[in-house]
Amino acid sequence: MKPDDHERSLMTREAMWATVLQSGADGIIVVGPSDEILMVNERFFEICGVPDELRRIQSTQRLVEHALGTLTRPLEFRAELERLNHSNEESWSI
Repeated sequence: MKPDDHERSLMTREAMWATVLQSGADGIIVVGPSDEILMVNERFFEICGVPDELRRIQSTQRLVEHALGTLTRPLEFRAELERLNHSNEESWSI
């Protein structure tokens, strides 16, 4: 595969995953190993009632703090986040 073909393939896959992420009924946030927001879908913002100014800031800490206030089990959510932050494990549902 030529470099241009490889790059085009990666871009196609990225676009596909972005579409899947945005079309889901669940709120999804993907946080990288350095605590940066890699992806977040509109549904996450809707479910958590995230205001526009917080959406633009893209602060993981502020976004999580806001989300905690909307959850029925915020302590369990925070505990799972802390556990994941101190491991190499991934979680698909918290």
